[in-house]
Amino acid sequence: AQYALFDSSLHQQATEQLSLEADLRRAIESDQLSLVFQPIFDLGKREVLEVYLNSVPFGGDRVVVHGVQAAARVYFGKYAEELTVLEAAVLAQLLPAPNRYNPHKAPDLARERALRLLQRMVRAGRLSAAAELTAQRQELRVAPSISGLPGYFAGGPQLAWYALWARDEARRTVGPQAGVLTVATTLRPGIQAAAERALGQTLRRHGKEHAIGQGAVVVLSHAGDVLAMVGGRDFRALEWNNATQARRQPGSAFKPFVWAAALERGLTAASRVLDRPIELGGVTIGNHDGRYRGEVTLGTALAWSSNPAAVRLARGHVPQIVEVAHRLGIVSPLVDDAGIALGTSEVTLLELTSAYAAAAADSALLYRVLAAEDRGDTTDAALARATRHGDPRVRLVATRALGRLRDPTFALRDSLPPVAAAPVWPEPAWRLRLRALGRGTDCGTLRRALADSAWPVRLRAADLAGQRCAGDSAAIGLLRGWLDRAPVDAPVREPGGVTWHAAAHALVALARLDPARMRDALPGLAVKPRWQLRRAVARAALVLADTARLRALAADRDPNVQEEAIAALATLTGHASDELYLRAIEGDRVPPVRAAAEALAGSPRPDVAPRAMAAFRRWVRRGNASERDVRVALLKAAGRPASDDEPPAARSALPRDAVALALGADVRLRVTMDRASGGGGSFVVRLRGDVAPIMAARILELVRRRYYDGLTWHRVEHDFVIQGGSPGANEYVGWKEYLRDELGTLAHPRGTVGMSTRGHDTGDAQWFVNLRDNARLRTDYTVFGEVVEGIEVVDGVMEGDAIASIRVVR
Repeated sequence: AQYALFDSSLHQQATEQLSLEADLRRAIESDQLSLVFQPIFDLGKREVLEVYLNSVPFGGDRVVVHGVQAAARVYFGKYAEELTVLEAAVLAQLLPAPNRYNPHKAPDLARERALRLLQRMVRAGRLSAAAELTAQRQELRVAPSISGLPGYFAGGPQLAWYALWARDEARRTVGPQAGVLTVATTLRPGIQAAAERALGQTLRRHGKEHAIGQGAVVVLSHAGDVLAMVGGRDFRALEWNNATQARRQPGSAFKPFVWAAALERGLTAASRVLDRPIELGGVTIGNHDGRYRGEVTLGTALAWSSNPAAVRLARGHVPQIVEVAHRLGIVSPLVDDAGIALGTSEVTLLELTSAYAAAAADSALLYRVLAAEDRGDTTDAALARATRHGDPRVRLVATRALGRLRDPTFALRDSLPPVAAAPVWPEPAWRLRLRALGRGTDCGTLRRALADSAWPVRLRAADLAGQRCAGDSAAIGLLRGWLDRAPVDAPVREPGGVTWHAAAHALVALARLDPARMRDALPGLAVKPRWQLRRAVARAALVLADTARLRALAADRDPNVQEEAIAALATLTGHASDELYLRAIEGDRVPPVRAAAEALAGSPRPDVAPRAMAAFRRWVRRGNASERDVRVALLKAAGRPASDDEPPAARSALPRDAVALALGADVRLRVTMDRASGGGGSFVVRLRGDVAPIMAARILELVRRRYYDGLTWHRVEHDFVIQGGSPGANEYVGWKEYLRDELGTLAHPRGTVGMSTRGHDTGDAQWFVNLRDNARLRTDYTVFGEVVEGIEVVDGVMEGDAIASIRVVR
């Protein structure tokens, strides 16, 4: 009483409505009044009035209504700006005695008081006589009586649960503020109404059966925004919010936090855990259905909601589990024992839902990071945000993405934490014999290698046999035998055997060793039904300088044969065959057009450049990014640089699987070889999403589309790689969209699976499997998988072997 604090009662009432009463008492005791009232001292009179009208009590039926907006909704079912003059006067006359003049309780008295107020305003010159007359003639229509809490409209959804929670959250977040605080919420009235209906229907249908009389619903977006909140059956009957006030044991709904902590300490979805009964505090913990599955992966244990597995994962790690739960939004106290894994600590529905949404929000953030990397966008705010994230896995993905985007060589990779090593596979004994063969190998050794037990060694020996062995009749006899047994149809290739391969390699070798006889044999071989044999004829024709045969093969029905013939002609005749090349670039098959364009580069003919550019435009319109080689070759023929290429800009959305893969999901693909034309058998590839989540996700998407079914391994170098997955059975045709490089720390050891590219960030969805350690590929090629089963099938693949199918097996 001794302090003179205000120059008007309006200041005082406004301060009181800022909920500073408790602060006032503490301030008087500590003599710190200036700190308490500084917010009001900083305001002008108009602002003070605004604070006052938005917070002062306007009476109410069950609960006091605060603020003119809430009063307008409660008493008239409309916003304050929609009030008539009479209705506004009714609210104004409430302030001296809110309960006495409540229009719900005394509408006639409220109207009379309002009209007297309007008369005084006319006399004071604050209102026109016409406006007063209109108010006198107006009937006062009061909305049905409803709860006096904010957020209510007559006949509308029960928004009070949400409104009170939002008010409390705003106060907690910003504290006492000067002026009016405007809070934008994420409430969606349509979703709110639907949630209320859903809960009501559920309680009516099943409540009695299960002795449940109340419930709650919280609806959140993937980003964690609260879209709707239903705290019970009817707020007007019981002003209590089961979503925010009632605590219940979450039970198995708490298990994801246990698994999240396990993943954070280095386990993966593929790690093993025992699903068998376990003792905890003298009680045997088992599964609800009484079924047990022995040792299973973490992914399987969570899918089956294994109680024993949860306890085993929690033992010795309770503090980490509590930290994960608190980080994701659980604020209630949590028990400090392994029983936490079974959801014995009580939490609110909003806490639990928000924690799940936080996990989803983390996934959403991670997806944004990966999508930004996929787009090549270093400006996305998600990248910076993720580098400061509490989860080290999210920070790693963001740091790695920025490193790759800023530096194509990704020099930063060596400073990142090491990744799990790939499996180590022993090499087959025959590969050591193959590796011993080289350009300087003598004819006797090559002759013996032609009879080796392993066909890869035999074929390598044939490829190395040169003119210096022309007098070796035994070697020539072996090769003629291969050629004589050339298949006329498409026989089944048995494991470890060959079909057309021996004849094709022998054909080229004999062109070097026995050229005279091979010149006579070429016409008959050039009409063989297997295109691989006709391609070998083109290679032999190059050795024999048979340009007539090459011109004929340049018109072959198979584009890969055409390519071989055109490239050979370019070597032998140069620009003398430009007319043939110009006709070839008018075609629509990648291999011959690319080879012809390469041959035209530097041509003296004036019509080459315009015709090459016209062809380039046609190929640009095809919209296939992987056809880059043919576009660049045409630009070169036109005298233009490769930088003038115009790949399609459109990219499909990043598959959502990228997030799970980045977080260590164990996804495996079974590659089944065609029994007739692929030697049979299968091998399993584990996707390395921890290294290349974007590429792994796109490969997984193509597998689900069955893109690879029926394609072949068109390139086989038995001491290097096998490569396949081209719709054209060649290295120039691939998936229509580029796949971005994700260079990593795996040094391409034997058994790893990499991505073929046409240059930086030009992955074409063709796979290659490293048959040996190929560390030199680390600087340019992405590893996205590793063979974990069936390496002997990989070693046995021959050129042209067909893939029957690739399917997800885990």
